[in-house]
Amino acid sequence: MAPYADSPKGKDDKVYFFFTEVSVEYEFVYKLKIPHVARVCKEDHGGLRMLKNRWTSFLKAKLICSPSDIGLVFNMVQDVFVLQAPDLKEPIFYALFTLQLELVQLSDEYAYTLSTEEAVFSQGKYMEPDIKWVPYNGPVPTPWPGACINSEVHATKYTSSLDLPDSTLKFIRDHSLVDDAVTPINNKPHFIKKKDIRYTQIVVDRTQALDEKFYAVMFTSTDKGILHKAVSCENDVYMIEDIQLFQNSEPVQTLLLPSKKAKGLGNRIGLVENFTPYLKVQE
Repeated sequence: MAPYADSPKGKDDKVYFFFTEVSVEYEFVYKLKIPHVARVCKEDHGGLRMLKNRWTSFLKAKLICSPSDIGLVFNMVQDVFVLQAPDLKEPIFYALFTLQLELVQLSDEYAYTLSTEEAVFSQGKYMEPDIKWVPYNGPVPTPWPGACINSEVHATKYTSSLDLPDSTLKFIRDHSLVDDAVTPINNKPHFIKKKDIRYTQIVVDRTQALDEKFYAVMFTSTDKGILHKAVSCENDVYMIEDIQLFQNSEPVQTLLLPSKKAKGLGNRIGLVENFTPYLKVQE
């Protein structure tokens, strides 16, 4: 997924995407899957000799999604939605997770800020692929591996990824995983956990209530064709609507918010409670 790619810095624009893969950081009897967020630069043209036709800016980091109260790891990324609004200082990523253990039906949702992700990629240490992955403590070449060709780098002789030296490209090829992990807002799940529910999709809107304050309204769908509507108020999330969309238990495949013009005032909290986004379902 690539939900966000917007920056006022021109060639410093970045694309983020979320995925789950079998862990290379840890060794277990079974294949443990780990959720990651990765970042690449939009103006990445690959290297001239090394990493030709490949990303020269690819970095990935672990996502923290483990509520301490139940001792389980929600490590399967189901969906991600990026919320951008005029009243927000920065974009917020809302991510749905489920358990790797299919016998247990639990879902959770976490929210991450763009600045937290950027700090991990720009300030975090790299991991070293040895017998197992360990933190790298050696020297780091310049330009900084994984960095975009921003205005500062562009002011030097490096105006494109094609100009990057082989030392930087070799380093990023061998050290694409960073040591630090991306932590969620308030270091805890953003959404209330529901037993025996597997969430499939999420969309989030920013709407103004009757008290003139703005709130995040979350729509999450399930594999049984149910839509949950919840509102985030300060540090708590409240479920305000539970809708059975279909007679048959069909999973919701896609959630789409209507345009601002289409919904008008229909999403104002307290005015119309039955507002729902457009839906597509699996046939």
